[in-house]
Amino acid sequence: MLNKIRLLLLAAVLGIGGLAAYNFLTRYEGAGTPLRMKITDKGVDVEIENFRVEHQVLGRKDWELSADFAQIDNERQTTRLKNVRATLNMGPNQQSTFRADAGIMNNKTQDIELQGHVKFVLSPQGLEKHLASRTPEDAPTP
Repeated sequence: MLNKIRLLLLAAVLGIGGLAAYNFLTRYEGAGTPLRMKITDKGVDVEIENFRVEHQVLGRKDWELSADFAQIDNERQTTRLKNVRATLNMGPNQQSTFRADAGIMNNKTQDIELQGHVKFVLSPQGLEKHLASRTPEDAPTP
């Protein structure tokens, strides 16, 4: 009689565990894959959501480039960026940023061509330093 009760309890525990696992797996929604790859004859093309690249020098963030979407074209050696943002850290309290709707980066030279609503903001300290370094010959003529 005691063995029958143990067997019944074991079956109930396994049933509840199986039901919980089934419920979890059927209702689980992952974040989706932010990375898609396509293999071609000339290489691999990659699409990345929430693209972000950061460059550090001696543990200090030198610059950061991010985009909502990046499409790397291996054949043309370019990366297409959408909603591009970059932050340049030029020194203590000297930070500049630029934004653009889109951009194309040359993967070999790392040059970026910005397109659509380009905005560049220089920090007040950086602007002050730049204006202080100007000579009278640099001043615009009225």
